[in-house]
Amino acid sequence: MKKKNILLFLAATTINGTAFKIADNIITKLGLDANSTSKAIFSNIVNAQPRKEDCSGDCDGFNLQIPKATLLASIINGDKAGTAKEVCEYLKQYCESSGFHEAYQKERTSNQPTWEKPRQVDQAYIDNMKSAVADMDKEMKSLSGDSKKIYAKMVAVMKEQLNEAADPFPQTTKWKEKYPASTDSVITRALKYYLIEQATVDFTAQTVLKGKTKYFANALYEKEKSKTWKTIYRAGKEVNAVVKKFVTDWLKQGVHHL
Repeated sequence: MKKKNILLFLAATTINGTAFKIADNIITKLGLDANSTSKAIFSNIVNAQPRKEDCSGDCDGFNLQIPKATLLASIINGDKAGTAKEVCEYLKQYCESSGFHEAYQKERTSNQPTWEKPRQVDQAYIDNMKSAVADMDKEMKSLSGDSKKIYAKMVAVMKEQLNEAADPFPQTTKWKEKYPASTDSVITRALKYYLIEQATVDFTAQTVLKGKTKYFANALYEKEKSKTWKTIYRAGKEVNAVVKKFVTDWLKQGVHHL
């Protein structure tokens, strides 16, 4: 596990931007390429979605993009908290700009499955599925412990399958879930995604050096934790305390684009 990317988790999990004077200082300070940073952060904000309960590692398909900061090493022993706050302020300014709104709406429209035609729903299959789910729901009430958890996951999967089978436009439904109509909604979703992931991070986790790379001493962390989780860990508790407060305050105020 590489020890670089500190301070970048928010820059890599929130929103993009290159058009502000406030950005000039932080972009220069971190040695970032404005264009590649813009693309990486935009991808992250759109694709950051709540993880499913049984999802581990990067099974949710969200591949965190991290722009390379060539001058990052000079900041690691400096004012990390101050730099994190500066990054947060820059990102918030861009998030609530008309530029981000227009870029997101363009992305949303370009991914709309306008080609999808309504499919025929097999009502007999739907009825059988509903009956099976109802029976499993009843049986689950009599269970406890691990057995109940396993059953609950099975029921959840069946309900997802049922909903998709009953939907004449499944691809359009998925598109609406990934691309909400409101730009503010997609930003809010990404901010909440960070808070949920951050809350699970063990900042006391130990690492071991193998060759030139650091890995978690806990093999489960190395195997099961997502790239986002690991990036937040690398950023450290000090930086995340700043970012957590900023994001929490931002959500309380509400996200409002121009």
